[in-house]
Amino acid sequence: MERVPPNNIDAEKSVLGGLMLEEEAWTEIVEIISEDDFYKPAHKKIFHAIQALNHKSQASDLVTVSNFLMESGELEMVGGPAYLAELLDDTPSAANIASHAQIVADKSTVRRVIHVGQDIADQGYTQSFENIEEYVNTAESAIYNVAHKNVSSGLTGPSELVQASLKKLEELFANKSDITGVPSGFLELDDMTAGFQPGELTIIAARPSMGKTAFSLNVVLHAILREKKSVAYFSVEMAKESLMMRIISLASKIPLGSIRVGNIDDKQWPKLISTSAQLSEAKIFIDDTSGISPFEIRSKLRRMSTKVGVDMVVVDYLQLMSMKTKIESREREVSEISKTLKAIAKEL
Repeated sequence: MERVPPNNIDAEKSVLGGLMLEEEAWTEIVEIISEDDFYKPAHKKIFHAIQALNHKSQASDLVTVSNFLMESGELEMVGGPAYLAELLDDTPSAANIASHAQIVADKSTVRRVIHVGQDIADQGYTQSFENIEEYVNTAESAIYNVAHKNVSSGLTGPSELVQASLKKLEELFANKSDITGVPSGFLELDDMTAGFQPGELTIIAARPSMGKTAFSLNVVLHAILREKKSVAYFSVEMAKESLMMRIISLASKIPLGSIRVGNIDDKQWPKLISTSAQLSEAKIFIDDTSGISPFEIRSKLRRMSTKVGVDMVVVDYLQLMSMKTKIESREREVSEISKTLKAIAKEL
């Protein structure tokens, strides 16, 4: 026997009736639900009509909604004028429309989770993936998309914002420092930025071979050795072993060419051993997955966060990442990658 997906038809009817009853009710639910959140097909069409009328700054009452659906040839499909009138009769007021809309949205979220879970299970049974990590990352990304579909901070009142600002000011006062983020180690830069701030995405831009990787590694070294911070470094271009060679070279001030060929003199060996011991204790974690996606980065950071915490994340470099989905142009894909990385920074 086929199970009926979770839904609440009464809540759906209450939302639609409230929207036709009071024009101002639209502002109460516009950030809570969308057309796809309705379970009953007729309700999707009615909501679409109400939404279209609101976007045109037109009234969305019984007459206008009926007319819109009639012109689109869908009036009889939804039950005709009689069903629209029934929605109004069953809804005495729109006083609780936001609560009813949240019920509709919650049921929709459960249905999406069920659908995603079924897709994940199907992929598992058919083994339609290249490796287990790809399968797990795809599953995590799918669940993440469902969880964040309707996330919206909305407008925040002054009382809450003032309290949050005062709390931040108290922390800054106790800190007694001009640097409120993770210091870069470059004094003039830190004077301008107060360090790399939590929740921010910073893009280091320059032409090829101008020292972007060298700069980022110097910042990382200062963070892990001087500030004792925890850093995740995603090296999309360079193998992790090669990257560690560069890190050792920078930290020990021994030329990279000498380290690569093992041409280390007697004076350099103590410094090399001392630096290696320091780095062995440092909290730097390197991933060199080729063509990594933002969602893969997010899942790895979440696992790292639960174990050792994450103070800074470096991706070298953005143009070599992939969204792992079909996007019409590379420029659009890079833009989507940037937006997703910004969202991850705010989340973590």
